[in-house]
Amino acid sequence: MAVVFGWSSKRKQTVIYHNFEYVKDRDNVNTTTAWRCRMYQSMKCKARLTTIGSEVLKEHGEHTHSGNVATSLGRRAVGEMKADMDSLLSTPSSSQAAVVVT
Repeated sequence: MAVVFGWSSKRKQTVIYHNFEYVKDRDNVNTTTAWRCRMYQSMKCKARLTTIGSEVLKEHGEHTHSGNVATSLGRRAVGEMKADMDSLLSTPSSSQAAVVVT
Protein backbone atom coordinates (compact mmCIF):
# COMPACT_ATOMS: atom_id res chain seq x y z
CA MET A 1 0.00 0.00 0.00
CA ALA A 2 1.33 3.45 -0.91
CA VAL A 3 1.73 6.21 1.63
CA VAL A 4 0.50 9.81 1.55
CA PHE A 5 3.13 12.49 2.08
CA GLY A 6 2.56 15.70 4.02
CA TRP A 7 4.33 18.34 6.10
CA SER A 8 4.35 19.03 9.82
CA SER A 9 3.84 22.47 11.34
CA LYS A 10 7.63 22.71 11.66
CA ARG A 11 8.00 21.90 7.96
CA LYS A 12 9.28 18.39 8.47
CA GLN A 13 8.19 15.77 5.99
CA THR A 14 5.52 13.38 7.25
CA VAL A 15 3.87 10.21 6.00
CA ILE A 16 0.28 9.13 6.61
CA TYR A 17 -0.19 5.36 6.65
CA HIS A 18 -3.16 3.42 8.08
CA ASN A 19 -4.53 6.54 9.88
CA PHE A 20 -1.23 7.20 11.66
CA GLU A 21 1.20 10.02 10.97
CA TYR A 22 4.94 9.40 10.93
CA VAL A 23 7.77 11.96 11.02
CA LYS A 24 10.92 11.47 8.98
CA ASP A 25 13.70 10.08 11.16
CA ARG A 26 16.52 9.59 8.64
CA ASP A 27 17.50 8.66 5.10
CA ASN A 28 19.44 5.40 5.02
CA VAL A 29 22.37 4.56 2.75
CA ASN A 30 20.40 1.83 0.95
CA THR A 31 17.88 4.46 -0.35
CA THR A 32 15.27 3.60 2.27
CA THR A 33 13.75 6.16 4.63
CA ALA A 34 13.11 5.53 8.31
CA TRP A 35 10.05 7.16 9.92
CA ARG A 36 8.83 7.20 13.51
CA CYS A 37 5.37 7.84 14.88
CA ARG A 38 4.53 11.50 15.43
CA MET A 39 3.48 10.64 18.99
CA TYR A 40 6.83 9.07 19.93
CA GLN A 41 7.54 11.66 22.65
CA SER A 42 4.10 12.57 23.99
CA MET A 43 2.65 9.04 24.03
CA LYS A 44 5.92 7.05 24.18
CA CYS A 45 4.88 5.38 20.92
CA LYS A 46 7.51 2.98 19.57
CA ALA A 47 5.93 2.42 16.14
CA ARG A 48 8.25 2.90 13.15
CA LEU A 49 7.99 2.60 9.40
CA THR A 50 10.53 1.95 6.64
CA THR A 51 9.78 3.07 3.08
CA ILE A 52 11.44 3.14 -0.29
CA GLY A 53 9.85 5.86 -2.37
CA SER A 54 6.14 5.72 -1.60
CA GLU A 55 6.06 1.98 -0.86
CA VAL A 56 6.17 0.57 2.68
CA LEU A 57 8.84 -2.06 3.26
CA LYS A 58 8.40 -2.75 6.95
CA GLU A 59 6.34 -1.74 9.98
CA HIS A 60 7.99 -2.01 13.39
CA GLY A 61 6.36 -1.94 16.81
CA GLU A 62 2.83 -1.25 18.03
CA HIS A 63 1.14 2.09 18.45
CA THR A 64 0.27 3.13 22.01
CA HIS A 65 -2.64 5.31 20.83
CA SER A 66 -5.42 5.36 18.25
CA GLY A 67 -4.97 6.88 14.79
CA ASN A 68 -6.74 10.00 13.56
CA VAL A 69 -6.78 10.43 9.79
CA ALA A 70 -8.65 13.77 9.95
CA THR A 71 -5.84 15.41 11.93
CA SER A 72 -3.20 13.95 9.63
CA LEU A 73 -4.94 15.09 6.47
CA GLY A 74 -5.53 18.52 8.01
CA ARG A 75 -1.81 18.87 8.67
CA ARG A 76 -1.12 17.84 5.10
CA ALA A 77 -3.47 20.53 3.73
CA VAL A 78 -1.88 23.24 5.91
CA GLY A 79 1.59 22.15 4.77
CA GLU A 80 0.52 22.37 1.12
CA MET A 81 -0.90 25.84 1.70
CA LYS A 82 2.35 27.01 3.31
CA ALA A 83 4.39 25.60 0.44
CA ASP A 84 2.12 27.35 -2.09
CA MET A 85 2.43 30.63 -0.24
CA ASP A 86 6.24 30.39 -0.19
CA SER A 87 6.64 29.38 -3.82
CA LEU A 88 4.07 31.73 -5.33
CA LEU A 89 4.25 34.64 -2.89
CA SER A 90 0.49 34.39 -2.72
CA THR A 91 -2.02 35.42 -0.09
CA PRO A 92 -3.48 32.95 2.44
CA SER A 93 -6.96 33.09 0.86
CA SER A 94 -5.72 32.20 -2.63
CA SER A 95 -3.67 29.29 -1.22
CA GLN A 96 -6.71 27.97 0.65
CA ALA A 97 -8.78 28.14 -2.51
CA ALA A 98 -6.13 26.21 -4.46
CA VAL A 99 -6.05 23.39 -1.88
CA VAL A 100 -9.84 23.16 -1.71
CA VAL A 101 -10.08 22.87 -5.50
CA THR A 102 -7.52 20.04 -5.78
